[in-house]
Amino acid sequence: MATIRGWQLMIKAIARDGTEAGKIAAAWWQQEAIGGHSTGDVTAVAANVMAGLDDGDPETMDSLPSANLSGEWADDPTVASIYGDHASASMPEFDTLEDWRVTEIGDVWEEAFNRAVHDAVYVACQAEAN
Repeated sequence: MATIRGWQLMIKAIARDGTEAGKIAAAWWQQEAIGGHSTGDVTAVAANVMAGLDDGDPETMDSLPSANLSGEWADDPTVASIYGDHASASMPEFDTLEDWRVTEIGDVWEEAFNRAVHDAVYVACQAEAN
C-alpha cells in the first residue's frame, strides 16, 4: 500500500497536470474568442468575460472550457487514466481504490483545470481590454 506521503505527492502531481491542461484549454479558447480566429469587437468580448468572471456569472462560466473526465472522446482523460499516469508501482490498482479516493483524484484535477482556465482567460482578457 502507498504511504500517505506518496499519495500526497501524487495528488500534487495530478493538480499540476490539471493546471497544465487548463492552461492549454484556455489558450485554445483565447484564439477562438479574442485571438487570431475571432471576429467582431474582441475588446467588448474581453470586457464582458472579465465582468462575468468577476461576478461568477453562470453564462460566462458555461462559455469557457471546463474539465471533462467522462472519457466521451478517445483522447480525453478519465479519473482512471490520470491515476495510471501518476500512481507509483507501490500504489494499489485503480479498481481497488475506495470511492472517496477516486472522487478526490477527479476533484483535484477538475478544480486545478477550472482554476487555470479562469485565471488564464482573465489575464488574456485583461491584455485585450487594455
